[in-house]
Amino acid sequence: GVIGSNKADADDLPDLLLADLSDSRKPGRAALEEWLDERHVCWVSYEDWKAIDAAEVDAAAEGAPRKKMYRIKDMLAVVSREAEAVRS
Repeated sequence: GVIGSNKADADDLPDLLLADLSDSRKPGRAALEEWLDERHVCWVSYEDWKAIDAAEVDAAAEGAPRKKMYRIKDMLAVVSREAEAVRS
């Protein structure tokens, strides 16, 4: 779009968001999680993300804010360890 249309779209956005929130026919997060689980899709929750974030911060060299994980399998390994710790 152009600046003129972006402004109009931005003005409409709050009304559209409120309309979505008031539409009680939408199944919500629980339905999405169930749908993903039924299809055996590996997904990461906000709690999982916080565990990954904490692992990156813990692995940081002195003076660095974090040691970023780039491989998905490394991130999922953190989540798997967290799940194992909860089950134990």
